[in-house]
Amino acid sequence: MSSPFDTSTWLESFDALGSSGMHLEGRVWGYLHGLMTIEPLTAPTSIVIVADPHTARWRVSSAWQKSIRRGYVAQACLYARTYVSLDLEAFWRRLPVIAIEDIGIANPTLVFAIMWIAGKKAKRASLATEVQWADRLTALMAQSVKDRTCCDLVVCAESDPDLAGFRARAFSSDKPGGLSVYVRDPENYLVKRLIALWALGGTKRYRGGGDLPEKQAGHDLEFDAYLTEQPFPHRWMAMQGGNKTQDAMPLAWGLLHANAVAAGDTCLVEGKPMLHLKIHETALPSHTMIHGLPSYALDMHTGLGKKALGFMAAKCNPIRQFLEYDCGITDYEAKRDTLGGIMFRVDSALLDRRLEFSDSEAVYDLCETARWRYRGIPIEMLDKARELATANLPWLDYARRHVAGLTSPSEKPPVPTFVGPITHPKWVA
Repeated sequence: MSSPFDTSTWLESFDALGSSGMHLEGRVWGYLHGLMTIEPLTAPTSIVIVADPHTARWRVSSAWQKSIRRGYVAQACLYARTYVSLDLEAFWRRLPVIAIEDIGIANPTLVFAIMWIAGKKAKRASLATEVQWADRLTALMAQSVKDRTCCDLVVCAESDPDLAGFRARAFSSDKPGGLSVYVRDPENYLVKRLIALWALGGTKRYRGGGDLPEKQAGHDLEFDAYLTEQPFPHRWMAMQGGNKTQDAMPLAWGLLHANAVAAGDTCLVEGKPMLHLKIHETALPSHTMIHGLPSYALDMHTGLGKKALGFMAAKCNPIRQFLEYDCGITDYEAKRDTLGGIMFRVDSALLDRRLEFSDSEAVYDLCETARWRYRGIPIEMLDKARELATANLPWLDYARRHVAGLTSPSEKPPVPTFVGPITHPKWVA
């Protein structure tokens, strides 16, 4: 379901960031000062008590981020406070990554403010405690409209099998001027423009995955020349956001924001551009609690989540049939990791309210296709993978509870759901 989006405020929030570092920092500090002083700050103290802080840290971090995605404000704040109690420095390292990964271009002021304040310990101390900052910023992110296209575009750039040749040529190119010309042309394929820009910036500064080279230097002169031509907030995000996250998502931010703005109608409403921006509202699946944390926290990025995925890949017959017979994947770790990527898209990556703009749906679909094909799923099986994963979410919840020791010997797993013909009848049982 879709609903209207306040495009005027969105445009104004970007314009207000200004054209210089002093202006931008003054703007975001004023914004943050207002947030922290406009109403009395409470001093919440409740946290989740964990048995083993070292191993639980990753699950708490996952619960925090996924609760933000789902818009569960109280839960997200609870896990934020818990994470602060476990590892304050890790909290402030992780917060900017979550901001650009899950809020993206949907809320420019909030994302820029988080990028800036994350490195300003003295500034934070002048207004509130670390727990109060964690509480307030987490609540704002959970309440915000969200956008994952920065992350999605990066996944396409680093892992789309069809772009392997272009990636290799871009990152081995000794003609940075050609890369720069390619990035500048808005008519070129957006994913390829990011690859070219990434090659200019280098993977030493903007780390990547897939088949990208590790710690490769960029072409600083051409890269700086390109950034100088961009709106100052785009330039600031690429440099300061890159320093904060060591990721290519800040590079994608500027490309996507410019793309969304440029796609507006020529007509004006009250003197302002009318853009095709909407909010897509998602019906979220139910979840259970496992050792004080929501089951959706146990995804492929946690140890317990990996165990659950391995168990499901081996014991849930429709999933096993799909992986082994339809996709030809028989290795245990390969099956587990492939299933992890599938279930991530239909469970842990879900956003309660997602910004829709020109090309956002295309980027979302491209990312899903690239991610799954990279894991070995044939392109003709993508629709079946999505349908099969969604239909068997109850089985995933059972698997998570099982590996956590929360199922009884008498409890039977849910009846699995097959999609399409049962190619191996022996797997029905």
